[in-house]
Amino acid sequence: QNNYNTLVAAGLKLQRWAEAAAAARQMLAGRPAIDDTSPGTLDGLATDRAWAAAAFIRTGATEEARELLEKAAEFNRAQRAAGAHDHESRFQTALIALGYGLLAKAPEEKLRRFTEGLAEIDGMAPQPRQLRSVRDLRAVLQAELTRAG
Repeated sequence: QNNYNTLVAAGLKLQRWAEAAAAARQMLAGRPAIDDTSPGTLDGLATDRAWAAAAFIRTGATEEARELLEKAAEFNRAQRAAGAHDHESRFQTALIALGYGLLAKAPEEKLRRFTEGLAEIDGMAPQPRQLRSVRDLRAVLQAELTRAG
């Protein structure tokens, strides 16, 4: 699954939407496995669903993307309500905000979502903010915020 996650992220970064979406479909295939519904597995699935949604939005599959985002957001809200505020949960929240921002039609909603995503990254401790994945997500959110503004 990690290889597909890397392919999705790279496809999005390089603006190769169809390749990102194809990798996203492979990444999500057969998940969650009926015998593996551990919290860690479901957490990873929620993040992967948010990645996939961003790829699907870029290829025009907005309804499929919306369904994935809703599932990812539901899991994320439950984790955050239970006290999860580590860098991984913040990253997931920022990624979900990116997806909702890309789906939004109104400029104000786009601005709000992208700003929320950036605030989640800013809320991380300094060390995780230096991770490439976090820096890349920050760059995408900032670019989308600039484009929307």
